[in-house]
Amino acid sequence: MKNSGGPASEIPNLGRRPEGEKMKDNYDPVNKPSHYAGTKIEVIDYIEDKNLGFCLGNAIKYISRAGRKQDFEGQDQIEKEIEDLRKAIWYINRRIKELEEGLCD
Repeated sequence: MKNSGGPASEIPNLGRRPEGEKMKDNYDPVNKPSHYAGTKIEVIDYIEDKNLGFCLGNAIKYISRAGRKQDFEGQDQIEKEIEDLRKAIWYINRRIKELEEGLCD
């Protein structure tokens, strides 16, 4: 996604990869969490490119990491995957509510 100037142009890169560069498997829990590694596109890049907004962006985030996140406090992997999918559903339902109640642009 290209920077078009304005206030967003002042936001630092925060360690994100240059546009077009493939994601590497190096472990970095802040900039490249392992549950998003090994993909051709970073989830945040997809969300921003599609202008999905908060609710749909979070739904995509949780769907993308479902079954991949390894730090589950006392949960087994299936429980954590189900939790992530339920979170995605919650955000999708929230977006539907916004649309139905005219709470969005």
